Amino acid sequence: MPFSINFEQLAVITNGKWHGKIEPTIHFTSLSTDSRNFSTSPGKIFFAIIGKHFDGHDYTQELAANGQQYFVVSKRISLPENCAQLIVNDTLEALQCLASYHRQQFKGKVIAITGSNGKTIVKEWLFDLVSPFFTTYKSPKSFNSQIGVALSILQADINNEIFIFEAGISSTNEMQKLQKMLLPDWGVLTHIGVAHDEGFASLSEKVSEKMNLFKTTSDMFCHEDVQLFNEISRINIGVLHTIGTSNKATYSYSLQNNTIQFQNPFNFTFSISFNDTVAIKNISLAIGIALALGISASQLSII
Repeated sequence: MPFSINFEQLAVITNGKWHGKIEPTIHFTSLSTDSRNFSTSPGKIFFAIIGKHFDGHDYTQELAANGQQYFVVSKRISLPENCAQLIVNDTLEALQCLASYHRQQFKGKVIAITGSNGKTIVKEWLFDLVSPFFTTYKSPKSFNSQIGVALSILQADINNEIFIFEAGISSTNEMQKLQKMLLPDWGVLTHIGVAHDEGFASLSEKVSEKMNLFKTTSDMFCHEDVQLFNEISRINIGVLHTIGTSNKATYSYSLQNNTIQFQNPFNFTFSISFNDTVAIKNISLAIGIALALGISASQLSII
């Protein structure tokens, strides 16, 4: 099930202090960081996140007037008597602490995908390949930011066998926070490109920052011709699985008309309806991960 937590546990996890009227039996089972997604469903709590161009605290009184009772804030606010607020040092950090707590309850394998491009499409393809054989959760849409990853984790049922998440960054010192929440078992690097270059001093710095996601991984997957591959391969990231067209790749393939012909270590064909080079690399990466999960070539060939 998605997260479920009582008010005392929430205070301990976020290192916060409650003020106001609290129903002793309240269990929080849903949350929002966006005042536009308002609902008065029982057990819902609003996190007043502060961003570059917004402050969730500005909407708390309007939400309270419309029936929202519970809030997580970083400064005490004026609320009706029937409301309660959990005051924390930083609301985004509190949200991420709650996500970390929920992640630690997961029963299955967590796969985290990062890269300059291709995160969402690889996630979607991997889900399509894996979900017929394992109970699988995927993060919604392109939820890969500091807020999005936390929300994705908190929406996941802990009893899934496979969890697939995206992790996106635009500057240094961001990936460590995502890694701390996700604690991925397996990591996937899709592509290193120019997206968000302005947040990094060099391409090497960008790669180094992205690789922080894989600190605890036992296995990592990437295409064999990803930029700075030699630098990546020297980092302690567990077992490195490569996908590519050379016979040196862990999972090697060739293209024949509208099929991907895998040759090593399995011999099978996978039909495709496109010939775009990047798309072929992305789908072959997803196939390699599915094979590593133990899905047989015969099972994949009929999907």
